[in-house]
Amino acid sequence: MFVKLRNNTITSKKFIYFLFIIWLFSISITTHIFSQNWIIKNYSEADGFPSSVIFCLTRDANGMLWIGHDKGLSRFDGYNWTHYTEADGLSVPILSICINKETVWVGSTNGLFYSQIKNERNEKLIFKKFEAFNMMTIPQLLSIDDRIYISAYLGNLDLNINGALLYFIKNENNCFTLDSLVFISEYKSYAVGAFNIRNDTLVLANEYYIKALINKNNTNCKVIQCLKFPIELSFETIMSIDFNNNKSYISSNKGLYEVIDNKINRISNQTCHFLFVHKDQLWVAYPAEGIFIYKIPSMQLEKKITIHNGLIHSFIHNSYFFDRDSSLWIPSRCGLSHLLSFKSFIYFDKIPVHSFLDIGNKVLVGNENRLSIIENEKINNIKLPFENVFSHIVSINLFNNYVFFNNGRYLYSFNANKKIDLKHIKTWMLPGRTPFRNSILLNKDEMLIAMGRGLALFNLKNINKPKYFFDSSGRYGTYKGQVGLPSNYVFCLKKTNDGAIIGTRSGIAFFDEKNKTIFIPEIKDSIIKKLSVYDIYINGNDTLLATNKGLFNLYKNTLYKIPLKMLDIEVNCIQIKDSNIYLGTTEGLIILNSEYKIFKIINDFNGLPHRNISNIYFDNSGNLWIGTPSGCLFIDREEITKKLLPDKLYIHKIQEGEKVLFINYLPSVVPSPKQIYLEKTITNLKIFCSSDFILANESIKYIFTFIHNSDTSIYTSNQPYFETPIMTSGNYEVNIKILAQDSSSSNVESLRIIVPTPFYFRWYSIVLYIVILLVLIYFSVHLRTRSIIKRNIMLQNEIELRTKDIRAQMLEIEELSRVRNVFINFFAHDLTNSIANLRRGYDLIIKGTSPDEIIGKHSLKTYINISFSRINDLIKQVLMLGRIEADRIEISKDWFDVHSIIHKLIQNMAFQSNAKNIQIKLDLTEQAEIYNDKNLIESVFENILSNALKYSPHNSEILIKSYHSNDDIVFEFIDQGPGFKPSDFPSMYKLFQKLSAKPTGGESSTGLGLWIAKSLLSLIGGSIEITNIEPHGAKVQIKINKS
Repeated sequence: MFVKLRNNTITSKKFIYFLFIIWLFSISITTHIFSQNWIIKNYSEADGFPSSVIFCLTRDANGMLWIGHDKGLSRFDGYNWTHYTEADGLSVPILSICINKETVWVGSTNGLFYSQIKNERNEKLIFKKFEAFNMMTIPQLLSIDDRIYISAYLGNLDLNINGALLYFIKNENNCFTLDSLVFISEYKSYAVGAFNIRNDTLVLANEYYIKALINKNNTNCKVIQCLKFPIELSFETIMSIDFNNNKSYISSNKGLYEVIDNKINRISNQTCHFLFVHKDQLWVAYPAEGIFIYKIPSMQLEKKITIHNGLIHSFIHNSYFFDRDSSLWIPSRCGLSHLLSFKSFIYFDKIPVHSFLDIGNKVLVGNENRLSIIENEKINNIKLPFENVFSHIVSINLFNNYVFFNNGRYLYSFNANKKIDLKHIKTWMLPGRTPFRNSILLNKDEMLIAMGRGLALFNLKNINKPKYFFDSSGRYGTYKGQVGLPSNYVFCLKKTNDGAIIGTRSGIAFFDEKNKTIFIPEIKDSIIKKLSVYDIYINGNDTLLATNKGLFNLYKNTLYKIPLKMLDIEVNCIQIKDSNIYLGTTEGLIILNSEYKIFKIINDFNGLPHRNISNIYFDNSGNLWIGTPSGCLFIDREEITKKLLPDKLYIHKIQEGEKVLFINYLPSVVPSPKQIYLEKTITNLKIFCSSDFILANESIKYIFTFIHNSDTSIYTSNQPYFETPIMTSGNYEVNIKILAQDSSSSNVESLRIIVPTPFYFRWYSIVLYIVILLVLIYFSVHLRTRSIIKRNIMLQNEIELRTKDIRAQMLEIEELSRVRNVFINFFAHDLTNSIANLRRGYDLIIKGTSPDEIIGKHSLKTYINISFSRINDLIKQVLMLGRIEADRIEISKDWFDVHSIIHKLIQNMAFQSNAKNIQIKLDLTEQAEIYNDKNLIESVFENILSNALKYSPHNSEILIKSYHSNDDIVFEFIDQGPGFKPSDFPSMYKLFQKLSAKPTGGESSTGLGLWIAKSLLSLIGGSIEITNIEPHGAKVQIKINKS
């Protein structure tokens, strides 16, 4: 591979080096941009959203979120979703939303819609269409005072008429009137691509850039500035506009533009969506990349927010929403991102962070096997030379411009005033095989180190061996000093004026620096021996202990537990700032005021990378650093103040036992439930409140008023938590409010609780018992009657069944009688006639008449032969009838040629055919071997051929055909007789059934031929079908399976 640049050939190897250098350069440029993750919560369909393609959102006065997406509009009240689609009067997708005076306005690609917001949580709205904007696209809505400003267009057509540029709807007592702003200037009117209003100043962009002053009392505007845009810009390409002082910024699909000093300058050629000015920054959304943050006025790129540091998706739509807490909601193609803070970041994502130290303008962070230095949001990682399983940096200390830090086995030191790198770091490997956890510097020469099996005092000039060693058993008593630790597991050390306080797995101990001794204080409460002390903070005369059992205060050798009823959890670390107490716990960051009352909780729900906090640190600028097993959270000092601003009280969670009845899933101040229906008849509830009502240093109380019937109980608590007394049947009411020291109070949240009455206590239970008794009496009285009725019904049914059987038997007897009579009459008649004919022939022969003498139409021997044939046929059919009726037909199958039967029958019936001069023609297939009963098939064919000869006229033809059809062989007997009448078909297969046709040669007919043929064919797996042929004649088709 070769690449040619300016006629110079560079080999592929050099080209790879060239690309590697460019990659390193790009990494160095973007290091500060991606050195931290933003505090962003992402939501998608997995969180209950009806769609991940979100275009816009807003929040109403009740705290409900309204979200516009490609499937319609959705409202979230903190607990339930309500969805609105085309079935509710809307048109999709929803591009813009605004709320004005309890009316929600929704813009789509097919017009403007509105509906009154109702207070009932589950009552659905019905949307109406504002007909003035029918079939128009509404990309932007803005609510200011009693006006709703609207940007609308219809394809490439000019929406505005009479010089109007911007329409608005005025809301007066829910009566809506459409009007438009009139600009005193000469220019052509175009649809508005984007607009923005701040105070009384309006900026908009279409084919022009216009800046004007709005008069709220009328529709006239005073134009301050009007500039013609470059030819590539039009209202169709403009996305967003915002302004700051004398500058305006415009985003479009042609790039980013800046308006200053009556000039329009292009800043970037890249397509961009929404933009807004935030203090001295310009935020710009670039599709498929993310949000870029520029410094104003230099337009230098400061930061990026992308999928690499928090965004759910890089394709951001042309919309954003600033929430009431100044957080930012960002809709995108794959969900919704909620930027909780503008100045707080998460560093070292998914990496445990244990310790911090601020030196000058740098913050040192101890994490997994490395020391990280953060300066101006840039991270410089120093990987330590010795790696082992105890490689976490657990402690960092500063003493006389020297930084000491340690992991599980090594102690490191460097001069804080020099460049921090591996060359200037001094390393000691401490003796022993147990990892050490924490360390403090007592003076310039001595360091106290908490080890896995005790406490060691080292002289920094001779670190190879501890000067003193202390434990609980005296095993290391060969060293100078004393033993006496309550436990070998030492978790923390806190320096005091005369030594240090030691936190262990079994309480605390004191280290006397002067005498180099350890003693265990006499504490009245024996629980101290069961406490694992993780951190210690000395606050005047109070010594706060962070333990596995909660927060304790040691005051003059008396141990007090801080009553945090709601949060009886492990406390890992303590810090105090501005009289507020910050507790790092296994459930997040808990902030107390000076009276140990909770007024703020921060966890992974509202910003922390992990709720288990290992360390808390305030740097010299007042910024807060929080270490967790999944990284550390940096909170700017301004953000800390903002997070403690007062807000309204609301119910966060309601719980019955382990069952959660209500909880706010999204970060939203929402209407609390007004009524709760319970299922249990004896129960109690836990009610958790959430509020930032109080400020630091305020003494506050939570007042819970519990009302049942006429009894009122008032409960006072320092915690935002209330567990109701045991409730039985009835209606209860709980009123909650906050009372501050200055007698100011919060809003009152009311909750009605309905507990069902036990079934056996309800008023209708007696009625039910009486009804049950009456029913039992009724059943006992009528039981015999019902039994008799049932028996009568059974007897009646049995009589009906027997009657039906008798009738059926009678019909069968009648039919048998008819058949018997027909058979006797027929047999007697035909047999008598045939015998009489034979008798006459015999007499004639006796008298000397020659057999060949013609008598009538035939010779004498022909008449005798006919009589014998009739007698023979009659006997055969009667015998076959008997065998079929008695089910005595034996089937004997074998392979044979069916055509042989046909030839045989033609020879046997030659006398009958010759008598009528009937020609029998054959059209047979070549091969006709089948596996079946030869005798039965011969009987079938004999009956069919005999019938054909009987009913065929003299001098006619009979055609016998055969052919193959799948697994069957088909035989067709076609004569030229009279055929069948329609009335013949239903009964032609019955016994002794004579049809309309008559034999043409005076032959007799038994009415058994077709019945015998059909019966035999059903036994051997064949079928028969008879049809008429035109102009006259009949066709009998017989199908027999070959196998």
